Parts: sequence; structure tokens; C-alpha cells
Amino acid sequence: MPEIVIAAYNASEQSKIGASRVCSGFNDQLEIQAVVNSLPASGGTIYLTEGDFLIHAPIVINRKTYLRGIHKVSTRLIAAGGTNTDIIWVRGSDNRISDMSLDGYRSTQSTSARGIVILGEGVPIEQTYLVDLNFGQFKGTPVYIGNIDIVYLQNVNFIHNSDYAVTIDGSGGLYTRRIWFRDIYNSDSIGGIHILGTNVSQVFIDGGTLENAPRDHIRVEEAIDTIDIKNLLIKTSNESKEDYSDIYIRRAASVTIAGNHFSDVSGNNNSHSIRLMECNQGVIANNQMEGAHEGAINLVKSSGFTVTGNLFRNNALEQNDVYSVITLSGGSTRNLVYGNTILEDSPASRAKHGIMEESSQDDFNVFADNIISGTTDAPVLVSGPNSRFDEKVSPSGISPWLIGAGAFAIYAMTRKRR
Repeated sequence: MPEIVIAAYNASEQSKIGASRVCSGFNDQLEIQAVVNSLPASGGTIYLTEGDFLIHAPIVINRKTYLRGIHKVSTRLIAAGGTNTDIIWVRGSDNRISDMSLDGYRSTQSTSARGIVILGEGVPIEQTYLVDLNFGQFKGTPVYIGNIDIVYLQNVNFIHNSDYAVTIDGSGGLYTRRIWFRDIYNSDSIGGIHILGTNVSQVFIDGGTLENAPRDHIRVEEAIDTIDIKNLLIKTSNESKEDYSDIYIRRAASVTIAGNHFSDVSGNNNSHSIRLMECNQGVIANNQMEGAHEGAINLVKSSGFTVTGNLFRNNALEQNDVYSVITLSGGSTRNLVYGNTILEDSPASRAKHGIMEESSQDDFNVFADNIISGTTDAPVLVSGPNSRFDEKVSPSGISPWLIGAGAFAIYAMTRKRR
């Protein structure tokens, strides 16, 4: 496959000498587009040197292309002032974009221009890799994903953007699935990852830091088949409306939230660390949560979850003795909450209960082996007529009751309900 070097107008003289083309600093996308269009069907690699490439209209990648810079700091694609343009459109399969920065230059733009738009037109496309990239100063979402199977984002940073860092769209006729995030960083954007529509499946997020977002760090707006969220540091949230949580997921068929650390969100009015609405099954395990303004976990009309091994410290900072650390509401049933540690001993924390069922509609839940201290009222409030609260789950009960995606087996209680 061919390898072609394109130099920026302000690249070093040595870089320019070794390049096939040298940009002028005006309409630089024309030079890049000409090379993309010249690639054979088998594809090729386009190297961009250090320096600035001024983009006045989108670069369209419609065939197998590896577009690679020198480094995510030294190679910069910049939306030219006042052009209101997206920078790259991906319209074909099997592409890779790496080692560069994309700058939306939002102070000069009047519309919501984006960074990289990955969108299959008519039929889904396949496989795009975004690796070692920086996105900043976009008015629109820096990365938009729709109608594609398999996108990898690895070591990607988002800083100072006016929309969610990533939008995954499964609305209308778009079908979007198998999206992987690894080691992502988002700071001072409106939000983190925004998932829209009812045709999104299999989103996996593993590692990274999400901070300083006035909206949700992860928001599933309508529905999703599977979402896994692991090993994130989520901190210093600035949520200002009740509807915004660190993680908000609606109508998921399977959810895993494990090994994350929610930290330093005190006093910033976020609703909850985790809020799940009408979700079917899953596991919330081995997370550490501290400083949530209201409660840490809220399951609303959600069933089949195992909540275990989590550490909660100093939540419910609203200080009105209303919120509980873990709340089941809206008819949440058949959930297992066991083996968690809830420490609300700080004077700033005023959690009413450690664990609470909001009404009798929240039923057939089991609460066992949780350590709870510092609440202003009873550690556990059981409202469902068939729910059970006990210190231990007997290993010699009647028959296993499988709960959640992790298929944890629990057994009938041998002690009476307290």
C-alpha cells in the first residue's frame, strides 16, 4: 500500500523536503483530499508532518485510509475561523486516524461544527480506529458516531468543548454497535459520552478520567442493549440540574458498572453517582463513591441487579435528611444488595438511610451482609412485603434464585425478616 507524506505550511524545512505535498495554510483539506482520492481500493497511509493544517471544509475518508500525524500535540488540524466546518467525515470502512490534535476554534464559529463524524450513509460501515488524539474547542460534539459496526477510541483526550465529547447515535434508521473506549480523558466539556436512539448495542468503556462536566459524564438517553463501564475515575462534577447524574442509563438490557471511583463531587448538585431507569439486569460492583449531592445509587423501575462490594463514604450532601445512599424506587424488584460498606459519619453527610425501598411496589429485593454507619434514621428501610433484610444469606436454603447478569445465586433466608 502507498505511503504519502503531506507537510504543513509551517513544518520544518527538513519535513517539507521529504514530503510529497506541502500545504499553503489555506484550504489545506484540498491537498489531503486529493491524496485520499488517489489511494487504491486496497488503501494506503497518509502521514501529516508537524505543524498546522487549516481546514475550510471536511476531509472525506471514503476508502481504507490510515491518516497519521507525528504526535497528538505537534500535528494539528484546525477548523479555519468562521467556516463552521466539521474537520473529518468518515464514510468508508477500515480506517484509522491517529497521533494528532483537532481544534474546533469555537470562538470564531457560529454553528455546532464537529471534529470527526463517523457515519454510514444508507448502509452501515465497519471498523474505525481513533487512537492517540486530542480534541478541543469544538462547539459541536467532537466525535459523532452513527450507523457503524466497531469503533475503537483509545488514548483520546477531550478538553474545553461546548457539547458532549462523544455522541453515539442510534436514532431513526441508524444502527450503531460495538463501540470500545479505552483510557479516555474528558475535562470541561458539557458532558462525556451521550448515547441516543434505540438502535445502539454493546458499548464498552474501560479506563480513563471524566471530570468537570455540567451534565452527565455518561448518558444513555433512550435505550441500549449492553453497556459496560469499568475502571474510570469520575470526579469534580458540576451538575446543576436534578436530572443530571455522573452515570445515567435508561432502558438497558444489561449493565455492568465495576471498579470505578466517583470522587470529589461534593457541593456541586449532582443528582446521583449512578441512576438507572427501567433497566433489566446487571452488576454494580467494587466501586468507590463519595460526595454525591443526593444519593449514590438510584435504581428506578429496575430489576435483576446485584449491588455488591461497593464502598460509600460521605454521600447525601444535600443535608436535608431525605436522601438515602442506595435507593430502590418506581417498582424496582428482584435485586440483591449485599456485602457493601456504607460509611456516612462525616458531619457534612446527612443520609437518611443506607439502603431504602421507596414504596411497597419495590419488592422481592434482598439486603444482606452490608455494613452501614452514620445514617440519621434506620440503616435499612424495607417497604416491599416480600423483600428480605438479613445479616447473612444462608448457604443451605431451598433453591437458587439467579439475579443479574452475573448470575449470582442466593438462597431463602433462614432468619425472620427484621
